[in-house]
Amino acid sequence: MPVVTSLLRRVGTSSMTIDRRVTEAGGILGAAGALITGLAPSRPVLILGTILYSMGSVALISGRSLITSLVPKDHVATTYSAIAVMTATALLTGGPLYASLFQWGSVLGRSWIGMPFLAATILYAAGFVAALCLKLPAETDDRHENGERGGSDSGVEQG
Repeated sequence: MPVVTSLLRRVGTSSMTIDRRVTEAGGILGAAGALITGLAPSRPVLILGTILYSMGSVALISGRSLITSLVPKDHVATTYSAIAVMTATALLTGGPLYASLFQWGSVLGRSWIGMPFLAATILYAAGFVAALCLKLPAETDDRHENGERGGSDSGVEQG
């Protein structure tokens, strides 16, 4: 991903747009990898799915950067706290949930053994759709290029 982001920077793509595109690509890779892993009929296909699934994890990093660029500077710490709480909740509930899905898939038969990965497909797809629907503010200055995040014109619609 560093190569992709440097190429996009060279052609003048804004940091926010790069973060969005990388988040979208990560969502697609994660969803495709989870789906392939969940339905893999053979080991080589399982390995391919696992590689793609792993590549989807880039969406977490770029998504966090994208969210940070959309909130006012004085709310970044609160945003990071909210992300940390959601991450901790997901980690606490995800393990038992995935274990239950695996057990349920085992009961349904061998072809459903990948049930946890099919659930992950849905989650990655939902994240991709959320990133796709996000409206980015028009960047009229270079605050993002200078490392400054947020601002009063954060792009969050008031209404």
